[in-house]
Amino acid sequence: IEALQKLHALGPRIVIITSTDFSDVNGEYIFLYASQIDKGGMNKTLEHSKVGIPVLKTKEANDSVFTGTGDLLSSMLLAHNEKYPDDLQKTVEYAVNIVHQTLQTTIATPLLGTREINLIASKKCIEEPEIKIKVKDWAE
Repeated sequence: IEALQKLHALGPRIVIITSTDFSDVNGEYIFLYASQIDKGGMNKTLEHSKVGIPVLKTKEANDSVFTGTGDLLSSMLLAHNEKYPDDLQKTVEYAVNIVHQTLQTTIATPLLGTREINLIASKKCIEEPEIKIKVKDWAE
């Protein structure tokens, strides 16, 4: 929480830290931490959220790195923050589930000769994601 507070002190209302592994779950999950100062900013109340994202494995043991995941996550956070400006947890939940389902689709139907995520095959999960990965308030 201290790192998020220091980043908020620099000015942004919303702070997202992605792809972290500050846990003892042996690489089974990566974590995303999100924090938001109240919209008015007057009383500086913070909302902290955390989500554990299951790491997906491909058939090749160390071959689970894809190009474009950060861009997809950023664009989905931006789009869903516009749609749900007062609900950071919902914004993060949609974005994380879209990226996770896109990676599942990419593993199932890879683009030949590339590590690029398969956005075309993932159209349905981008437009209508199933919310399977839940975001929790950091206190939980």
